[in-house]
Amino acid sequence: MVLSGRMKAGSVGAVPIDQIQFTGLIGNQRWEEISVNQFMNKLKENGWDEVPNSHIFQRLKERGPRMGVLTPNDFARALRDGQTLPARDGAQKRVCRGGDIEIIFREDRMITLRDP
Repeated sequence: MVLSGRMKAGSVGAVPIDQIQFTGLIGNQRWEEISVNQFMNKLKENGWDEVPNSHIFQRLKERGPRMGVLTPNDFARALRDGQTLPARDGAQKRVCRGGDIEIIFREDRMITLRDP
């Protein structure tokens, strides 16, 4: 089902958040070894994107290492092992690593990464 040109997570074209994968070499490269465009292209291969000005890659690059998320595959594992809960204003949050990481998202777009 297409809404405003976007597909809902879990529909054809967008995998559920707990099934995001980073195939190829990029999956095991550290954040400082890849570019924002490389990361976003792989995210889009999963049918996902980010809202404007959310800077998910930058947040992962800056905060990921202290949360044990050193590579895109670490990020995918954290998402896989997390739990989805309601967030504010109709968004959802994926609570990962025992609450150390929260990814706020709506449909197939990541809004922000929080480390509460």
